[in-house]
Amino acid sequence: MGDRGFLKSLHSCRRQITGLVTSGVLAGSYRLGPRSPFTIGRFAGQLAGLAWPLRRRLATNFRLAGVTPTASRINRYFRRFGSWVSWSLAVYHRGFEESRVTDRLIFDDSVSHLDRAMALRRGVILVCPHFFCHELGAAAVNRRHPVAVIVRENKDPARDRVKQHWYEATGIEAVRRPRRSSLMADTLAYLRVLKNGRALGITPDILVSPSKGVPVQIFGREVFLSPGMAVLAMRAGAPLVPCWYQWIEDPSAKRDDRALMCFGEPIQLSATGNRGAAAHDAVQDWCRRHEAYLRDCPEDWMFWLDKRWTKVLRRHAA
Repeated sequence: MGDRGFLKSLHSCRRQITGLVTSGVLAGSYRLGPRSPFTIGRFAGQLAGLAWPLRRRLATNFRLAGVTPTASRINRYFRRFGSWVSWSLAVYHRGFEESRVTDRLIFDDSVSHLDRAMALRRGVILVCPHFFCHELGAAAVNRRHPVAVIVRENKDPARDRVKQHWYEATGIEAVRRPRRSSLMADTLAYLRVLKNGRALGITPDILVSPSKGVPVQIFGREVFLSPGMAVLAMRAGAPLVPCWYQWIEDPSAKRDDRALMCFGEPIQLSATGNRGAAAHDAVQDWCRRHEAYLRDCPEDWMFWLDKRWTKVLRRHAA
């Protein structure tokens, strides 16, 4: 067996182990009662925060991005991770309403920006990176305005069933994206969501190949991100509404943390002129905003430990 075959077998083995662990945690947390997801989540966050390889990798990636890797920031990252595990397990078993995760996700006054954008009745593109609990934030918005999210099909049927059940539990409309779906089919599905006056949740921070994205600068590196949010906004006439969190921690650690959801002013992109240049500028502007946020609150972004973003950060700055 060559190196490629060995790595493929290793990756397959890791997927199987991950699947078994996931199934065990889901089954065990259900049997232990409604409070068990929050206990398990806090423990998971504390355990992950004690893992020296994870802390070292996180600190290195912070440093390479120009963020000072203080102990408090690293600890808060794993605390956010614990909240994500807690809330996700609770919603998976009990549903969004019954889990009472609704009490932990609250809006500030800037939700009026979202209300104003939805009142235009052209749909809204709700833009949020992979912050911890971002999908549960979409579920909270869904109680106020109808929300749909893009859900990519998983090639593992068992994991795909878990994902499908979880989205049903959140109450969000899931627009399934088949693994072999065409760009045209995807675009038409997303445009239908906007045409029906819904908010479409998009996470722009997924790295894509040069053939599928536009080149933008972030953390001093060139990356390729999909221009989809901008293209859809121009085609549908739908405004872009940025969304982010401000976490409220309980200093005594006796109660669960809460997330205050904040919304930016609606951004309307013109459908006239050079659409390609306008889409690139919109994605680059989003990258600038995202990077500025992370310099203040780096602990909120899940993707610091993502292997693809790790490779990007370990490239020399441009």
